[in-house]
Amino acid sequence: MRYVLAGLGVAMIVAGQANAQTAPMFDPETRASISTQIPMPEISSAISSFVSDGTGGETLLTVARAGHRDAAKVLARECLRGRTCVTTRGESHELLIAAAQTDYASAQTLAGLYRDGEWGGQAYPVQAAKWIMHADKLGSTSARYMLDSLPIEAVREAGAIHLLPPPLEPVETVQGPPQAEEEDGGLYSMDDAEIEALADFIFGTGGSGGDVEPPHLEWPGKAEGFPIFVDTGLSDVGDAAASCTVAAQPVLENLLARTKADKSDLGAYAQLQIEAPLMESYFSALNNPDLNGGFEGAAVNAALEQHTMFRDTGSQYGPEPKYCEANFTQFMVDKAIAKARAID
Repeated sequence: MRYVLAGLGVAMIVAGQANAQTAPMFDPETRASISTQIPMPEISSAISSFVSDGTGGETLLTVARAGHRDAAKVLARECLRGRTCVTTRGESHELLIAAAQTDYASAQTLAGLYRDGEWGGQAYPVQAAKWIMHADKLGSTSARYMLDSLPIEAVREAGAIHLLPPPLEPVETVQGPPQAEEEDGGLYSMDDAEIEALADFIFGTGGSGGDVEPPHLEWPGKAEGFPIFVDTGLSDVGDAAASCTVAAQPVLENLLARTKADKSDLGAYAQLQIEAPLMESYFSALNNPDLNGGFEGAAVNAALEQHTMFRDTGSQYGPEPKYCEANFTQFMVDKAIAKARAID
């Protein structure tokens, strides 16, 4: 198969020399696979391995240098965020800039790095806003909501002010009558049965958890909310990301085990190409202080452990992996819109 691909790569080069105006036959990722003779499943596996344990970096560097945008994005993010580098920070940055010209996910990654001061030793909010605007032009439906984390002056200087959502008209709210406190002190006092039911829910003991409602996060415009395993001190987006991370983890681990056991399992490789970026998006949101409520390091790990504990108790609550796949991004977008409009 590699010899066939190599021959096809030579044919493409010759055809390109004969007619420079001909539109490319394949996307950059396929061309990178052909020119390096590294099969696409092997590249996908290397991306997953690099994100999970830092291995496979040489494969990613090879295809990134050949124009593979996803590889360039992952390499640069891991290196410039101070985790794993397989080349210099300078080359990682240059590879990401090249990928960001035509790939909106890479443009958003570059914007995040500039926003957070991960390149050049200081934040570049104006450059971040410009790359967010570029990602929007390339077709991203969520890039504009990153502007909410930048100073309004930087957004205006970058010429991206038109991407901010319009403010809502003020709505007059009607206040209900004040509630009287209970004689035993407090609006939220519970009797023994309620305390026991809550304990059953928290620690996974007892039966169905009594009358305690399963945790759901408020979702603007959605009455049912977003289901989670447990409500921690993280922001709503942080808790949704944590629940989706632990919900998707067994699926991803199973696919990785399948690909390691049988390298010809193309079905597992294909599914891995879908699941790995999803897990990456959950984990990225979970570890982003701008999204998770301002937490880092041990605090994030502690919250993640709580979500994992509730999943491992066999709780009937929390999201299914498919639910996260279908709803997490929209939930994050809707929360960002609501936050921006509240500020305005």
